[in-house]
Amino acid sequence: MKEKLRKFTKNKMVVGIFCIVLALITSILLMNTKSAGSNVKNIVVTTKNIDIGDKITDEMVTYKKLSGDTKGLITNKEDVVGKYANVSMVANDYITNEKLSQEAIYGSAYLENLDVDDRAISVSITSNAKGLSGKLESGDIVSVILSSTENEEEKKETYIPSELRYVEIISVSDTSGYDVGSSEEAKKIGSTVTLLVTEEQGLILANAEGLNDIHFQLVHRGNDERKQKLLDEQRKIIKGEPLEETTNTEQDTENTTQNNDTITQVGTEKQTEVSNQETTEQKENSTQTTTKVQ
Repeated sequence: MKEKLRKFTKNKMVVGIFCIVLALITSILLMNTKSAGSNVKNIVVTTKNIDIGDKITDEMVTYKKLSGDTKGLITNKEDVVGKYANVSMVANDYITNEKLSQEAIYGSAYLENLDVDDRAISVSITSNAKGLSGKLESGDIVSVILSSTENEEEKKETYIPSELRYVEIISVSDTSGYDVGSSEEAKKIGSTVTLLVTEEQGLILANAEGLNDIHFQLVHRGNDERKQKLLDEQRKIIKGEPLEETTNTEQDTENTTQNNDTITQVGTEKQTEVSNQETTEQKENSTQTTTKVQ
């Protein structure tokens, strides 16, 4: 009887310990589930593939629940709709501010935001070499080189018009009109370049289209201060305003003058030192001669 009671008591202890452990595990799981549920947020994701430069509309994005770290992800569709894609995105892709642009990047989207004085014009690329071997991109700053044989001597004249020294490319399109790099349908080599110009620049390009060979010379790539500086300089050239920057020739002349002044100053100092040494030696020799005579 005592052995049965002992076994029964022992079994109750085991069962009690098991129940306590089970209760602890259950509590921990419930706490984690509750914690995870409190961190669930609605994140804005894409519903379809979006290409670079596309203007994002309401049907392109939706909400998706996500738990955990959502730092940097956009949680409000209003912060996305109406902006433009900086990068290509696939369906169900998370959207961050780095992937968006307030203004149009290039192509047809760019044309929706032309300023009052801005114009857009397309120019043909008649050969691979004239279009920088297919390496021109949206946002590039190029110089337009014209070559013409329309003169009395029938000599080929090649030059860059001052009005076309720094021009920005809006897009490069293939023979079907697709912007190169904007979709899988677009071919790698462009056949036309669409440029952001003024009305005066547009007239020069339109006239040159049939009468000249046109080459595009890459000047700068990158959206930075130098790009804006070049565009500002081009506007001043067109308006006939003086350029603020000192030319390289003037800088070289100034440096040469400074160097010459330095050389002259050093030479004068050396001559003074030599004269002083000669005077000292002459005085010493004179003193020695006087001593000998005495």
